[in-house]
Amino acid sequence: MSKQTSIYYLIKHSVNLKLNIVKSITNNIEFYSLFYKQITNDDILPFKIDYIHPFTSEVNNDCYIVNLHKLDDISGSQIMDLIIHFNKMLNVQNIYVSDGATVKIGNLKTNLSFIKMIETNKTYYMRFGFDFTLYGNNDYTLRFNTIDDLHNLLNRILKNIRSITVKQILDEYNKLQTILNLINDTNMNNLKIYLKGRPSIVPAYASKIYQKVITIDVINDLKKETDSIIDLISTFNYKYIYEILVELFNKRDERYEIISNLTLSQRYITKFEEHIIKRKYITWFHLLSLLIRDYLYVLKLQ
Repeated sequence: MSKQTSIYYLIKHSVNLKLNIVKSITNNIEFYSLFYKQITNDDILPFKIDYIHPFTSEVNNDCYIVNLHKLDDISGSQIMDLIIHFNKMLNVQNIYVSDGATVKIGNLKTNLSFIKMIETNKTYYMRFGFDFTLYGNNDYTLRFNTIDDLHNLLNRILKNIRSITVKQILDEYNKLQTILNLINDTNMNNLKIYLKGRPSIVPAYASKIYQKVITIDVINDLKKETDSIIDLISTFNYKYIYEILVELFNKRDERYEIISNLTLSQRYITKFEEHIIKRKYITWFHLLSLLIRDYLYVLKLQ
């Protein structure tokens, strides 16, 4: 968005802007909060900006974008450009934001930046010049000494995700299909499924394997997932699975909901008698999701 266009939208929408003085409920510090009064179709504010550091609670020349959602006549990207231009006028030094950007594909509401990072090495907010900070959003966030350390891990994650082949996934699900075809009422209890804990700074939590309770519904869901994944990825000629993820995502194809099972699943090990399937790659998907979701981003204006 050009400077002139930014000013146009700023003037056009300024009637709906409201600036309040807010007192923090944790430390009673007062700060300014700017928000757009019109409510979106999802009953949320299009944007809200708190002029306070989101972690240190310092009231300086920093601000934090609490909300950012599109309107009928202005996209989320246009609002983001407007926010950047407006805060430059206010002499703001740093704009902080958490990445909650989502899109809806079929019935699935999914993170916009997850696939964009795999595809382009950039999240949604990085398009505007934002980069990671070392501020994590919760106690289970990975910790880094420097931003370079974070980027080095991110590059490893992306390299590993991009190396997962379609053949590897087809072989896995064909093997799972074989296992499921062997299961009946008498041997069902021999099926063992283990779920891997999400990555975190708590070693006991990160390394813990949870055993899933096996029921007929669990088996039926696995059969449905297996048939759907095999049918879907067999229709593509790509070598790597991320290429299918990117194409379905960018086309907003409802079949993306099927293949998202690969990125969202916690099913780490499946065992049945002498058969075993270990899905090491899910750790890379979990780590990428954690980095995107749990870290603050910063745009340095000065």
